[in-house]
Amino acid sequence: MGELLNDLLRYVDQMGRGEWLLVVAVGLAIGLVCMRGLGSRSSY
Repeated sequence: MGELLNDLLRYVDQMGRGEWLLVVAVGLAIGLVCMRGLGSRSSY
């Protein structure tokens, strides 16, 4: 488990600006879908 975390941290450390923007965009898209899902459920 520790080795996997170290590999992940090493990869994140090497990411460029374009890759970070992609990660942020995907995170925002998932967040918007989740929030929209929660909003539609609360209107029942």
